[in-house]
Parts: sequence; structure tokens; C-alpha cells
Amino acid sequence: MNRKKSAPFLEAILESPDDDAVRLVFADFLEENGEPERAEFIRIQIAHHQLNEYDPRRRVLGYRIDALLKRFGTKWRAELPKLDGVIWAHFQRGFVHAVYVTNPDVLAECADTIVDASPVDTLILGGGDESLIAAAQDERIDG
Repeated sequence: MNRKKSAPFLEAILESPDDDAVRLVFADFLEENGEPERAEFIRIQIAHHQLNEYDPRRRVLGYRIDALLKRFGTKWRAELPKLDGVIWAHFQRGFVHAVYVTNPDVLAECADTIVDASPVDTLILGGGDESLIAAAQDERIDG
């Protein structure tokens, strides 16, 4: 993703994190600029999020979300800042919304960078527990 060209979209998403219209405009931009998979991911995660939990379409969308994450999740996370003690964990509506932070000192040091990089609304604060780290990185629990 070209960070310079996408910066205005990210700023708008960070300013209005609950507004899916802004995310969908960004998906259109991505598709027009050679990133159709990321555009599709944003769109289907939004659709998945909006459906009732008992809607059978959720399962089909969930399979596609899982396939896209398996193929591109590492790449998309790598576009975010590399911060010691921070794992960009789960996606929601096309963006990382959950972050694993190893300890409060890391959080204090990195908080501004985290919230400037993605519309994070969930923090997992740990103490270096390897099982929590593995769970934070597990693509299968994104959604």
C-alpha cells in the first residue's frame, strides 16, 4: 500500500472509526490502485460485521475472510509500524482493531503510534505469556 496516497483515507477512518462508508471509499481506492484483495477484504469484513450472527451468509463470508487472511494477513500487518512488544492482532471491518502489548511500559511508550496507525479499539495486555502471544497471532480467530 502506498502510505502517502492512502494517508488521507487512513486519517478519515481514524477520525470516524465507526463510519463504514469511509472504509468502503478506501476499498474503492485500493481496487483502483492495484490492491483488489485488500479492497475485497475490507468489503467482506464490513458485510460480515453487519449481518446477524445467525445469517447463513456469515459462514460463506467467514471462509473468504479466513482465506484472504491466510494469504495476505502477514503482509497487511507488516505495513503497520514495527514496535517491540506490540503484536497487531485481529482485524475487524478491514483493519487491525486489536493489539497485543506485552506490558504497561510498552503501552506507555507506543500508545500514540498504535492509535495513529490503525483504528484500534481493543487492547490485550499481557505479561509475556507465550500462549497469549500465539493466540494474538492466530489468523483463525480474526473476524
